[in-house]
Amino acid sequence: MSAVAIVPDDVTKKIRKRRKPVKSCAFCRHRKLKCDQKRPICSSCKSRNLSSCVYPVADAQLQSDINDLSNGNVSVHDSTSPLAMDNAKLVMKVHSLERQIDEISRSSLNANFNGANSTTSYHSNGSPLGTISQQATRSPMSTTSTVSHSQQDVFQNFNEHLPNPLEEFYYLQCKASGRRILYGATSMRTNLFKHRFGFGEKYDQLWTKVKFERNKWKQLHNTSTLLELKFVEKPNDKVFNTLLQRLCFELPPYNKCIETIHLFFDSTLKDLYLVNSILDKNKVINDFYTCFIPDSDNLMPNGDRKIKMLLAGNKKNYYKVGVIIQIITLRYFYQNCPESVDLFCLYLLGQFSAKVFFIERLQFLLLRCYYLKTYRSDCDDSNIINIVTNMVSTAISMGLDRNIDQVYKDQENIVGSLRSLKNMWMVIVFLDLECAIQTGRPLNLASIDLDFQSDDEPFDGEVQLNKLRKVTKLGRKILTCIYTKRGTPKFKGLVDYIIDFMERELPNISYFMDSKLLAEVGLDDVRIVTFCLEMILCLNNLNFAINRDVGSSLRNSSIHTSLLAFHVLNAVTERCFQLDKEYFPEMFDRTSTTLTPYFVQSIGLTAGLLPRVSSIFCAIVYYRLTIFINNDFLFYNQTPFTWNSKTLRACEEEIAVLFALDIHQKLCDSWLRPKDPTKRKIMENSYHFVVANAMQVTFRKVLDKCLEYRKRAEDAWVSQLGDELKLDIGSYPVDATSKDFEILLQQEMARKKSLGKGLCPISMITNSHKLTAKEIEKDLSINYAMYELHASKHHPPKKGAGENNKTGIVSIGTFTPPPAVVAGSPVSVDDAGPVSDVKKTAEEKEAEMLQQITDEFWSNYNTGWEELLNHTDAHDLFNNCL
Repeated sequence: MSAVAIVPDDVTKKIRKRRKPVKSCAFCRHRKLKCDQKRPICSSCKSRNLSSCVYPVADAQLQSDINDLSNGNVSVHDSTSPLAMDNAKLVMKVHSLERQIDEISRSSLNANFNGANSTTSYHSNGSPLGTISQQATRSPMSTTSTVSHSQQDVFQNFNEHLPNPLEEFYYLQCKASGRRILYGATSMRTNLFKHRFGFGEKYDQLWTKVKFERNKWKQLHNTSTLLELKFVEKPNDKVFNTLLQRLCFELPPYNKCIETIHLFFDSTLKDLYLVNSILDKNKVINDFYTCFIPDSDNLMPNGDRKIKMLLAGNKKNYYKVGVIIQIITLRYFYQNCPESVDLFCLYLLGQFSAKVFFIERLQFLLLRCYYLKTYRSDCDDSNIINIVTNMVSTAISMGLDRNIDQVYKDQENIVGSLRSLKNMWMVIVFLDLECAIQTGRPLNLASIDLDFQSDDEPFDGEVQLNKLRKVTKLGRKILTCIYTKRGTPKFKGLVDYIIDFMERELPNISYFMDSKLLAEVGLDDVRIVTFCLEMILCLNNLNFAINRDVGSSLRNSSIHTSLLAFHVLNAVTERCFQLDKEYFPEMFDRTSTTLTPYFVQSIGLTAGLLPRVSSIFCAIVYYRLTIFINNDFLFYNQTPFTWNSKTLRACEEEIAVLFALDIHQKLCDSWLRPKDPTKRKIMENSYHFVVANAMQVTFRKVLDKCLEYRKRAEDAWVSQLGDELKLDIGSYPVDATSKDFEILLQQEMARKKSLGKGLCPISMITNSHKLTAKEIEKDLSINYAMYELHASKHHPPKKGAGENNKTGIVSIGTFTPPPAVVAGSPVSVDDAGPVSDVKKTAEEKEAEMLQQITDEFWSNYNTGWEELLNHTDAHDLFNNCL
């Protein structure tokens, strides 16, 4: 028996020391996963939606030097070897990622977003069904938690040592007049005009023609956006000595003003205005009696009196008058605002002295902002950028960002109820967030802290503002991630977080997609729903633009959310018209040109979502129509598709693009172009809806031309596939049916399986069964060509971009009967050659065919597009949207 040598432990450790170079990526090595070492990203990282892989350096000496560098020691290789410098950066990035993974692993599994256990009532007091239970309205998935969210902090950005790519993602609007506005990453304009595959460019070419007709409409309806700038050109008024005298003359009678104020605060119309909660009704009425003096000497025929004088006290606090004027404008003048009112508001907006810091100034600014957002919306918030900035600055100067109970203690007789001040502060913070998202800019109130109060603790204000506070906190965190200087936001994680929030805090989305169901829950939550849907679409689109994620999962999510949004917009508009008929029947007249109050409310609730969902949906569809993947037949693979509209989460099965377009067209026809002449007349007098509808029609025109040439390309594609199938199978009877053709295909596939070739005929198509992604992975008999072509002359294809480049998904569905073939001797692939040669030949044929079809599509499409631009009648195009 041989002796056994005893080796000391320290020697064992030295012997066991690994000298073999590490080949796995950093993530797989840390998680002890099997890494297939694919570049630029391995399968394990790809399945976890990571954006890239980091591989360590192979050279041991260089590795040692870089380790010294990472520990703070300077290596000579750092200054002498470019390779060392590059690898040093890579390894430093590995260490950074490993530290992030360690921090994520140590995070509490019970960590969740603030307020996860809060309970919420899902109905307003005025709801027709005041006893709707949480079980009836809560989303099916609202009680479940997403595991990934408990394991990682979605608000901690990726690659925190690298610059945020969103810093360079912006759009500068340049007008011929010299006007310049820069729109940031979250702006709808940026996402549209920076579209990677040229959709925004096509839209802009057509929109240039439509703008002339839009300007004519603005002149006809006196809706100039230069209204404030033209006042200085108007001659002095020869009838009235002062602006106040003219204002008194154009105001409604004294008793009518009192009636209008009471109507503004009417509890039965609670969901008509968000801003009535920021005012103390008793204070407003007292201010009216103090500032508005009636003319008791000259009575009107009905016994009422005109306003004779407007008083502001010794300190000239005309903002008290301004608040009441804005209430009268919202509830009496509507969009037909007298010129004297605009002049008076412009005067108040232009005051920047320290003598104007009255609480009424802040109330006036907020009411004016709300009026401009609803009655003079321009499809984004660019018209209120300055007023929001002014409002935020005033609020901070007056201390509303601090503890209001302490700052304004015992001052209710001057400033009104403290509850109204808290409500006003909450609305200001939300408007700052909303404007920042719309225009693509950081928050004005980025430095304030809203986390001092837990979501479980009720907000001392209106019930609805509790939810508004929660969504505002969430939105502010997301915007902070987007505009941070370092790191890339975790777009998918942020989207999931928003969906979790909606499932937890709101009724099921189906309640907002039907006007009858919406009547049960009221309009209170619509603002939050539309805001959340807009954020989801925005984050998905940024993911598409920045991370170059063009996979089916992201497309599916965007299309699914878009269809939900279109349904919500349709239901909200219909419900608001129903409320107008109920509460304001006198205004629902075909001869009236006044926008009804609830219809205007629908604009305020959906102003941000409408243009964004239209642009993003059409841009995603445009990309889908112009991408060519092997056997990807949009027109020939149409199969019945069941869309689950009761969930916020998209299904795994890709939503058929033609199905989505069909829903989109039907909704737009019934919603933006209603058959009811009264509704249509009201909508035609809204600048917001006219412009949004014109944009929608222009988007659709781009898609229609794309659909036309996609159909032509697929027809040519199918014709060539028939020839290829004939080579594989041989001739078949001239009168063969589609079923006969399918049998021949199956027989040919079985024959090749029996030969062990593992190869089916090129471009095999059958209507017998539509394979799922899992079945495709298991079926080794199918040849998956690794091609995805998008050969636009402006955007050449980039190999490696998109999930379908590595695993081509073969769409299998119905197919029209093949063309008649002249009988002849059967011809098939040579069985004697090696499998690799046959496979290579098949893939070369597939690649050549795809490239030919793609080139032909773009050639025909670009020619057709030029013809469209040259022969389109902008007048007809614009009028089609009315």
